[in-house]
Amino acid sequence: MDADDVYWLPTIPPYQIKRMAAERVRMLGEATRWARPWVLSGAIVGWGDALIRTFDLVVFLYVPAGIRLARLRARERERFGPEIEPGGSMHERHQAFLRWAAGYVTGISGRTLETDASWLAQLDCPVMPITGECSTCDQVDHILSL
Repeated sequence: MDADDVYWLPTIPPYQIKRMAAERVRMLGEATRWARPWVLSGAIVGWGDALIRTFDLVVFLYVPAGIRLARLRARERERFGPEIEPGGSMHERHQAFLRWAAGYVTGISGRTLETDASWLAQLDCPVMPITGECSTCDQVDHILSL
């Protein structure tokens, strides 16, 4: 599952309206109640703590800023095409998103490396930090090999 699938209400364009936190937790709880094993991608810091007790392992994927921003630009271009280019209907929103993403390490954005590190430190389950400079397939292979 992807945390964004429960975090955001379905809108066009997507990622505009947040779902209430209690509804997100309920949806994730229902989706994972009978699934074994399950994987959740994304962050639930600040709203999903009720699920922490169900974790067997947390993989913290850190992607260096240059790589992360290049991947985000490519993903957004694939999703939204010319709408994110100058003059496009989503250009300003796209630029704001990139500024937010760039602020992760420096603490400028609402979600920061420091906040994530504090959240990870409170977990009782094992935490596996990995650096996301290689492909997703390579990352998964690495995690499964341990």
